[in-house]
Amino acid sequence: MRTLADMCMPNLRKARQKKKKAAWRAYACKNCGVRVKSKADTACFCSVYCAGYWCKHVGTGKLKSFRHGGLDDLPELKKKLAAVVASDKIFVKGEYKPIKRSDV
Repeated sequence: MRTLADMCMPNLRKARQKKKKAAWRAYACKNCGVRVKSKADTACFCSVYCAGYWCKHVGTGKLKSFRHGGLDDLPELKKKLAAVVASDKIFVKGEYKPIKRSDV
């Protein structure tokens, strides 16, 4: 009878399960390579800017990602990003502001 109730009432099944607390995980941004700390399992970008850049330019094949030479035409920004990546810090959301092309 209990399994029948679980099939008919999925919310009841979820309520019986123990709630898991999300743990922090560190990952490298897919676009720029900066290490970031997040609780989301599917996070792969450090910011909305990097995610937008990836979708508009890298995904369509127009430009390279920042970590693979996409900043070759902007050497000052490339130095700033290299310094951030070399510091091996893990940035918490809200404390890290990504490097943008408009920062030149």
